[in-house]
Amino acid sequence: MIPFAWSYMMSAVTSGQVSPACLIPMYYVQAAPFVSFVLVAFRILQRWIIEFRIAGGENVFDPAHPERNTPESFIEAGKEVQ
Repeated sequence: MIPFAWSYMMSAVTSGQVSPACLIPMYYVQAAPFVSFVLVAFRILQRWIIEFRIAGGENVFDPAHPERNTPESFIEAGKEVQ
């Protein structure tokens, strides 16, 4: 999706289109999908790294749940979650 969002945003950059009411460049508005997809890709990659470390038998600090990040609450590989 990132390449399509990039081409969507760049089409507004090359056309020089502005919004009728506010006269702001439309690529500001059309940059939202591109930025969002990049952030989602980063988060997915972050989660995969955590999951691979758990699969490798390592105790992992999980940033998705800061309220549970104490040494006692680390995710341990091979243990059943209660």
